Amino acid sequence: MPVSERIVPKQTMTVRGKVIALQCRRFGPCFPKIVSGYRDCYELRKKGALELLRFWRAIINSCSGLIVAVRSDQAIREELVALALALPAAWLIGSTVMRAVELIAAVAAVLAVELLNTAIEKLADRLTTDRDQQIKRVKDMGSAAVGVTLLTAGLFWLFAIAERMGVI
Repeated sequence: MPVSERIVPKQTMTVRGKVIALQCRRFGPCFPKIVSGYRDCYELRKKGALELLRFWRAIINSCSGLIVAVRSDQAIREELVALALALPAAWLIGSTVMRAVELIAAVAAVLAVELLNTAIEKLADRLTTDRDQQIKRVKDMGSAAVGVTLLTAGLFWLFAIAERMGVI
C-alpha cells in the first residue's frame, strides 16, 4: 500500500468536487486553499508546499508586527531612521566590507532589541494599568538592554571612525 493511502485524513470536505483535507493524522492541520488539488496531506508535504506556506505566513506576521511597532512607538521610528542613515554611512566609514557589514549589524541589533523592549512594554501595559513594582523592574530591564545595545553600537561606530581616520 502506498504511503499516501496509509495517511488518511481525519477530516475532509468536498469543495467543487475536490476532496480537501482539513487535518491528517501524521502532519497535523493543513490549509484548505493549498490542499485542494491533492488527495491528502502526504502529497502536499512531499512537494514542500506546507513549508513554503509556513514561511510565507511568518513573513506576513513579521511585517505586520513591524508595521504595528512603527505606528505605535516613537523609539522604533527613530531606530529605523538611524538604520536608514547607517546604510550609506557604513559603506563610507567602514574600511573593509566586513567592517561596513558589522556597522549595519550593530544598528540592526539595536532595532531588534528595541522591538523586543517595545513588545515587553506593550504586554506589561496590557496586563495591568496599575503601578506595579515588578512590572516597572521588567520594563527597566528592557530599557537597560536597549541602552547596552546602543552603547555597544556606538563603540563599534567610534572604533570604525577612528580606524578610518588612521588613529588606530
